[in-house]
Amino acid sequence: ARGRDTALVRDLLEGAIDTSAERLADDEPVRLEVHRLIGNALYDIGEYERATKLLGADLLERGDVPLDTPERARAAVTLARSLMDSERPAD
Repeated sequence: ARGRDTALVRDLLEGAIDTSAERLADDEPVRLEVHRLIGNALYDIGEYERATKLLGADLLERGDVPLDTPERARAAVTLARSLMDSERPAD
């Protein structure tokens, strides 16, 4: 998707972020997993900063999920990958 018009995909992902935040407000592990998947999609279209913002908020600002859950570990890996690539020059 890199190099192509990704505006529609970005819009759909932003809507999914809003919807999941509302509907999954009481189910942190599921919301974190959904946000990780959305973060992966943002990463895949080159939206590293947005992926970083989404995952960073979930990992750093929410303390109601233990640090030792698989969901948090997977989100942390996606966040780290996005942070590393956000520092690279564009292709």
